Amino acid sequence: WLKMILTAAAAASLCTFMRHMRAGNFPVCLGSTSLLGQHCEILICLGSTGFFRDSELMALRLLGTSFRDTPAKFVTSLRLQRVADVSIRTLQQLPHLKELNLQGLRECHGLKDGSFRAIAACTSNVESFCFKRCAGITDAVAASVAHHCRSLRRINFSQCSQITDYGVVDISEECMHLESADLSETCITGFGVAALARRCRKLRELHVVGCQNMHQGLTAVSEFSSHMRCLNLCRAGNVCTSAIVKIASGCPELERLNLNLCFEVSHEGVVALAVQCKHLRQLLLSHIDISDATILQIAQHCKNLEQVDLATCAGRVRLSAINTLVEHCSTLQMLAVSHAVTAQIELWEKRGIEVIIYGCTVQTGGDGSSLEAGASEEENEPEEESE
Repeated sequence: WLKMILTAAAAASLCTFMRHMRAGNFPVCLGSTSLLGQHCEILICLGSTGFFRDSELMALRLLGTSFRDTPAKFVTSLRLQRVADVSIRTLQQLPHLKELNLQGLRECHGLKDGSFRAIAACTSNVESFCFKRCAGITDAVAASVAHHCRSLRRINFSQCSQITDYGVVDISEECMHLESADLSETCITGFGVAALARRCRKLRELHVVGCQNMHQGLTAVSEFSSHMRCLNLCRAGNVCTSAIVKIASGCPELERLNLNLCFEVSHEGVVALAVQCKHLRQLLLSHIDISDATILQIAQHCKNLEQVDLATCAGRVRLSAINTLVEHCSTLQMLAVSHAVTAQIELWEKRGIEVIIYGCTVQTGGDGSSLEAGASEEENEPEEESE
């Protein structure tokens, strides 16, 4: 403890323009955060993987109040991975908090549904909430967030298995400024996604990995989310060619799309995307039934591609089509396939392309005339904040 205080004292006195502090596995104590609050001109983010006791969260309170006379000096971002149930109310002493990350709180000590609602109630200015993998998050918590955090722009309920359409509807009714929603591995369906699309017209990013019955939701997205930039549909249910054609028509600004393991999507849907979504930078098509003709359409229309996943596509795709894609997409950085010739891989890598081979099959000779289906369960989600 003494060592921690002395270390913080040195950091506080020497690094007066500190913008970020990560405490790691060291305990954050009252003395250390008080010293930081007294000396550091700007303290933007305070994070810790350690357990915060009452005295430690009291230190956070002092840290926040010590800046109240100087508007430029406040804590705006906080990540807590373990926090005592009894200590949550001290968060209200950080009035300038904009981002609260509670990812992984399932391992905390006795945190209950009511505690999460209390968090929402005392953090009304927060614009970004991350509840990823938090055990105990329910629709009641979502309703509390919606009621108290009207300025919410980003919400992450990923892997919160008790979140349903009811919670998402509450968010959509109150949080009109929402720009990003991660609902992956929850119990939401297309009904909840449709509610978000209709009411949250600023929505730019949507992740629904593993969610079911998405057709209704995707239809609404195509009608009301014309500025959608990122759509992650990996393993989502009822994602068919007709829905993707609608997305292609209604979301021309799309930059990142993950269709991995969407088995009902075929050539026509992917071609519609290639022709109408010319800003695509990431296109993930693992296990999609496509052919050479599909690849050539992508090569012709999507000149800005940076990441392409063609692993284990059900259709037979010749190496020549892949080469055409590489030649036309000068910005390509990552290419995932199932089978390839060693010499060709070396040529791609010389162009600065990261080549990922699924199925562990690399031909050492021959003309490599086809890339046949392999076995890949990789989700390859679009870029995330986060971890």
